[in-house]
Amino acid sequence: MNLLLDTHTALWWWTEPARLGARAHAAITDSTNTCFFSAASGYELAQKQRWHLRFLPSGFLDELPNLIATEDWQPLPLTLPHTLHAGRFESPHRDPFDRLLAAQARLDNLTLVTIDDQFGSFDINLLW
Repeated sequence: MNLLLDTHTALWWWTEPARLGARAHAAITDSTNTCFFSAASGYELAQKQRWHLRFLPSGFLDELPNLIATEDWQPLPLTLPHTLHAGRFESPHRDPFDRLLAAQARLDNLTLVTIDDQFGSFDINLLW
């Protein structure tokens, strides 16, 4: 299975793994699955760190590329089709980061690993 990790899922994986759902944890650790980390999540983490100065541990953003590589997760870039699809979703959900992740999940046929029930309005595959 190809998994796209929601921003909080990846963050909890590294900082608070007990918060992950059992199915999410099992899917992420299953070596037959491929996990993807979106560029949108990198942007979201950097933005939230700027807004809330103590949101992340010191140096976390600088280490993010190494953390992703250590987990053997695949970086997922944003493309023009992703951004256009995100903007055209009929979903009332307005969070731009979530819209980008939903578009990537839809266009790249990925299962989004998230606790956020707001993603239900996007008609994408979800797992928690």
